[in-house]
Amino acid sequence: VEFAEAKRLKPADWKIRDLIGSAQADAGDWNAAIDERREAVQLEPFLPLPHNALGFALLGAGRADQAVDAFREAVRLDARCSPAYVGLGRALLARGDFAEARDVVGRGRIMSPPDGNLDATSVASKAERMIALNARLPAFLRGQDRPADARESTEFAQLCFSKKLYAASARLWLESFAARPELAGELGSENRYQATRAAALVSCGRGQGDPLADAATRTRWREQALAWLRAELAAVAAVLDGGTPRQRGEIPKRLGRWQVDPDLAELRDEKPLSTLSEAERQSFRKFWSDVEALRQKPTAPVITDTPDRP
Repeated sequence: VEFAEAKRLKPADWKIRDLIGSAQADAGDWNAAIDERREAVQLEPFLPLPHNALGFALLGAGRADQAVDAFREAVRLDARCSPAYVGLGRALLARGDFAEARDVVGRGRIMSPPDGNLDATSVASKAERMIALNARLPAFLRGQDRPADARESTEFAQLCFSKKLYAASARLWLESFAARPELAGELGSENRYQATRAAALVSCGRGQGDPLADAATRTRWREQALAWLRAELAAVAAVLDGGTPRQRGEIPKRLGRWQVDPDLAELRDEKPLSTLSEAERQSFRKFWSDVEALRQKPTAPVITDTPDRP
């Protein structure tokens, strides 16, 4: 309410719109955050920070390709904008451009130390790991190479997903969780959520590498996706009830991502759901209603040592 009044008083101030976008992102309202930050970019198209903020909102909503464009514009406008390098690296990782992701975060660290809340080292490390696994991917797909253990199997699952090999990715996640069930419950890594995205895309016939899934196979993966989503929602609810203030504060962002992630559209949006049986439609509608109810549940404020913004 206060930000809305500030926006009314100073409609041309991009910083106010950025603050509104930040508040909306914190609440998990990613589409509204994106809209607000697009308006900030329109107000100040030659400043890097609005583009950088837009990039992180797009990344939070699962729109990696659009986030790449926003971050590229930010670093084009200011080669010293180190948070944009890290954001660009994360977006490039998400879409499978591993070598460029590694190189980008390297340039950002050299030019200026990254923001304390942005870990360029982890982005570079993951990029290196994906590059190494990618060299083994052809042999893996021929059956001549196998993951060393369940943990490496999850890495291959992520690699296959980035290559649009969704069926292979979903199978690897299923095998990994069967071998080590605790991997599914690692909320920090979001393994189960990543597995759900792969299963969802297989269930709607998307992806490369495998023959088009038949109706029975699609149904089976759709059911598996819903089972994983329900398990993830239960784990998130447990954090909301018993986690630290900071952990609870992250829950609306996470649930809001589910509600806008393009990879889950076939399991969420009314048009694709209308093609399913009545029983399946009701199951998915009930699930998404539960997600919204949990996202709207009040959480304790997150206390930090310093303000998020000057």
